[in-house]
Amino acid sequence: MQHTKTYSIVIKPVSFFRASEEIDLVRVHELMGQIAKNRKWIAPIPVEIGNGIIMDGNHRLHAAILLGLKSLPCIPLLYSDPRIQVKDWNTDEPFKIEDIFHKVMNNKVFPYKTTRHAFNPSLPVIDVPLSLLK
Repeated sequence: MQHTKTYSIVIKPVSFFRASEEIDLVRVHELMGQIAKNRKWIAPIPVEIGNGIIMDGNHRLHAAILLGLKSLPCIPLLYSDPRIQVKDWNTDEPFKIEDIFHKVMNNKVFPYKTTRHAFNPSLPVIDVPLSLLK
């Protein structure tokens, strides 16, 4: 486990992560290209600690799967954590966390750009060689 000033980073198997929103395949392929070119993972995926719900990083998960990665760096968090604020992407109103749990735990995802998670302080940048994640 790696610690930054305020967040813990752990490596979890790809199977741990639960997608929460639909994705844009063009964006997934762009990310995949960037990650493959850099040969490193720089953005840990913030997830709900108990069940792997992705707070921010659905495109990165799909890029990792296409790259054949077996594990990913993540930041395990609770939705009750005061460092996290979740808003509706369209209205900027607070988003009901129970709606996230209900939908994702029933194997469904929200439409693209439904929720916007803000983290204070900002999430860290890391430097993990892809070879360690295969």
